[in-house]
Amino acid sequence: MTLKENLLLDLSEGTTKFMGIPISRNLLEKIFSRDKPGDAFKYILNLTRKLKDSGRTPIIVLDEL
Repeated sequence: MTLKENLLLDLSEGTTKFMGIPISRNLLEKIFSRDKPGDAFKYILNLTRKLKDSGRTPIIVLDEL
Protein backbone atom coordinates (compact mmCIF):
# COMPACT_ATOMS: atom_id res chain seq x y z
CA MET A 1 0.00 0.00 0.00
CA THR A 2 1.37 3.42 -0.91
CA LEU A 3 1.85 6.31 1.50
CA LYS A 4 -1.07 8.14 -0.13
CA GLU A 5 -3.37 5.15 0.30
CA ASN A 6 -2.33 4.73 3.95
CA LEU A 7 -2.94 8.40 4.66
CA LEU A 8 -6.35 8.37 3.02
CA LEU A 9 -7.29 5.23 4.96
CA ASP A 10 -6.18 6.79 8.27
CA LEU A 11 -8.10 9.96 7.56
CA SER A 12 -11.29 8.29 6.38
CA GLU A 13 -11.60 5.71 9.17
CA GLY A 14 -11.82 8.05 12.14
CA THR A 15 -13.36 11.17 10.65
CA THR A 16 -16.84 12.52 10.29
CA LYS A 17 -18.27 15.91 9.37
CA PHE A 18 -19.72 18.47 11.75
CA MET A 19 -21.41 21.42 10.04
CA GLY A 20 -19.46 20.53 6.88
CA ILE A 21 -16.06 20.49 8.61
CA PRO A 22 -14.13 17.19 8.74
CA ILE A 23 -13.29 16.28 12.35
CA SER A 24 -12.18 13.10 14.09
CA ARG A 25 -14.94 11.24 15.91
CA ASN A 26 -12.87 11.08 19.11
CA LEU A 27 -12.32 14.84 19.17
CA LEU A 28 -15.98 15.50 18.45
CA GLU A 29 -16.99 13.25 21.34
CA LYS A 30 -14.54 15.02 23.67
CA ILE A 31 -15.86 18.43 22.68
CA PHE A 32 -19.48 17.51 23.40
CA SER A 33 -18.88 15.31 26.44
CA ARG A 34 -20.02 16.38 29.88
CA ASP A 35 -16.49 16.02 31.23
CA LYS A 36 -14.58 19.12 32.23
CA PRO A 37 -12.49 20.39 29.35
CA GLY A 38 -8.74 20.10 29.80
CA ASP A 39 -6.00 22.52 28.93
CA ALA A 40 -5.94 23.03 25.13
CA PHE A 41 -2.18 23.59 25.09
CA LYS A 42 -1.52 20.34 26.97
CA TYR A 43 -3.80 18.54 24.51
CA ILE A 44 -1.89 19.93 21.52
CA LEU A 45 1.47 19.03 23.11
CA ASN A 46 0.32 15.49 23.90
CA LEU A 47 -1.08 15.06 20.40
CA THR A 48 2.12 16.24 18.71
CA ARG A 49 4.22 13.99 20.98
CA LYS A 50 2.09 10.97 20.10
CA LEU A 51 2.42 11.77 16.41
CA LYS A 52 6.18 12.15 16.71
CA ASP A 53 6.48 8.91 18.71
CA SER A 54 4.54 7.06 16.01
CA GLY A 55 7.08 8.19 13.40
CA ARG A 56 4.98 10.96 11.88
CA THR A 57 5.97 14.61 11.60
CA PRO A 58 3.47 16.89 13.35
CA ILE A 59 2.62 20.08 11.47
CA ILE A 60 0.55 22.87 12.97
CA VAL A 61 -1.03 25.35 10.58
CA LEU A 62 -2.30 28.59 12.07
CA ASP A 63 -4.69 30.36 9.75
CA GLU A 64 -6.11 33.78 10.48
CA LEU A 65 -9.69 33.91 9.26
